[in-house]
Amino acid sequence: MNKRIDAIKQKNRGFDKFCKMILNASYGSDGMNAEKYNKIKLLTKEKTIEAHTKQLWMNDRKLADILYAVQFNPKNCKCNKCLQAAYFTLDNANFILWKEILIQFIEQLVEDKSLKLMQINKNGDKSDEKKLLGLSIENEGDEMFALAPKNYYMHTFKQQKLTDIIKLKGVNLRQNNINKQDVIDNIVNGKIIQRTNIRLGQQANQLQQGQLSKNYLTVTCTFGDIDLAELKPMVSS
Repeated sequence: MNKRIDAIKQKNRGFDKFCKMILNASYGSDGMNAEKYNKIKLLTKEKTIEAHTKQLWMNDRKLADILYAVQFNPKNCKCNKCLQAAYFTLDNANFILWKEILIQFIEQLVEDKSLKLMQINKNGDKSDEKKLLGLSIENEGDEMFALAPKNYYMHTFKQQKLTDIIKLKGVNLRQNNINKQDVIDNIVNGKIIQRTNIRLGQQANQLQQGQLSKNYLTVTCTFGDIDLAELKPMVSS
């Protein structure tokens, strides 16, 4: 993270993207999607012929007269590395985040300002933005409905004209139509918006088309909007 912050300050976009890829793959989210978990077995000639009838078979190579190296593409993979540390870190991060949000709500209700409660510092640098509880401005506009990070509708000036900007992570906006009314119906009426992504994948050396349906706009909101004018400098304890 520190190397990426230095790269952003130095405007080194190449190294910035490289560090971002490493951070995203630290818990295996991007790495598992891009990595091919192939399995290679040493089999006899008879077992190799039998392996050709299986859908998991990919390739084979002759090593000796009765020995072949056969490559399989398994549907499932097993990781022997303990991931409890990763889950523990993420769970504690969520606990700290919700605790901090609760403290900020309490501070708005308590009139006694002598309480040493921490608030987000909006005048921080790039290092403060990358902190867990730091403040990072994702986008700004004249009219905006923000449901969550990377999930918002905005109506503002762009390239000298009024335009609608819709950001919805995980949705292919070229295949699905999401508009302002969908966001309003979700907030006001609690309407759940479902969309389908069409993806191409390869299985058993054959290109296949799959459809994945998700609830992209739900009645559950885990983040709220923040008015920058109401934020106060951080109070040290």
